[in-house]
Amino acid sequence: MRQGEYWARLDERLIDWIGKALRRKPSGESRVAAALLAVGQHHSARMRGAMASAAEVLIRRRAYDRPLYAASMRALAEVEDGRAGALLAEALRCETWGGLATLSAAAHCSSCAIEEPLVRAAAARRPEIAFGAELVRALRSEARRAVLVDAAARLKESARIELCSQLLAPLLLLRKPVALPAAVVPAMSVLRGSERHLGRWLVFALASIQGGDRSPLEEALERSEEGSSSARTAWTLLAWALNNGSAPPRVKPTAEIVARLSDRPTAERDMSFLFRLAEAKAEGARTMLDALSSGSTRDSSSVRALAVLGRTYASSDACERLREIADLDERASLRGIAIAGLWDVGEHSEARKRASELCEARALPNAVWGGLVLHAGPEPLITERSFRYLERGWVE
Repeated sequence: MRQGEYWARLDERLIDWIGKALRRKPSGESRVAAALLAVGQHHSARMRGAMASAAEVLIRRRAYDRPLYAASMRALAEVEDGRAGALLAEALRCETWGGLATLSAAAHCSSCAIEEPLVRAAAARRPEIAFGAELVRALRSEARRAVLVDAAARLKESARIELCSQLLAPLLLLRKPVALPAAVVPAMSVLRGSERHLGRWLVFALASIQGGDRSPLEEALERSEEGSSSARTAWTLLAWALNNGSAPPRVKPTAEIVARLSDRPTAERDMSFLFRLAEAKAEGARTMLDALSSGSTRDSSSVRALAVLGRTYASSDACERLREIADLDERASLRGIAIAGLWDVGEHSEARKRASELCEARALPNAVWGGLVLHAGPEPLITERSFRYLERGWVE
């Protein structure tokens, strides 16, 4: 199937799914909604129209907690659709200010229509709304430092978790780093001082680094010389993550340490930091990838590990196992990411041939993987962004 025909058919399927989801909320809404974000710049005019209509309906229903609303609104804002500003302004004027999902989308919108609603939201009694709105204003060079610091000081742990996953992590981890202004630095210092979770501490520290503050790096280096061996290893890795461009440290992480360094809750055992280490060929990363991808149990993380082993470490065994999963996966749930993995390891003709078969895949995220393969360029397909959206269904 040709690339144009594939995307036209995929558009039809996604538009049809959006219509059905508005009539009756599906059980697997989060993963397919996140797939809308993974498609990115490939959205057609009809697809953008369907997402705008869905956002309008959900705003009218005040259904701001729906993954479909968060994904549609952010996707429109990211491609700078002309309807995004008016939709966001309408959501920001409601009694709940549209929640953090609205503010997350507003962070990607340059429309002047949201200027006044953001000022009102920054005066909200809920500190997470006030902080989020003022952070968005900071991206527009309109922030008031005192408002940010006051809101940061009033945030509870649950609010910090939501702010990290829905607003800061998408800005700092899932796309090219945003140039945050110096006005955010004092507030991020307050958040770091209250944060015990190392992965969220890292996100707040990255925001400070973007604002021109080097003190988080100095703090991490200082802490890397204190405490237990696992604590020293964790802080050494944090210092490396903050010092962009530096050589990876000669420490051997464990699965427990890697899980603690993810912005996700530790209980989720997210291995995203491991793949960052693997890209830099850090010591011990290959051993952990081998362990993650071995055994009879297969999940999306193990397939991602195989793709990194094949691309970064030139493992021929990993390539062969990717072919097996792409051809023999009984549930077909891993075919999409396995085929994307084949593309990443350089098996382009094989990947394209298999990808054309995914257009009618029962799982829409698999069909999106196929479209991405057919439209692939020189960059890897399995990135932190695409993996979170298509395999985890995290609409952040």
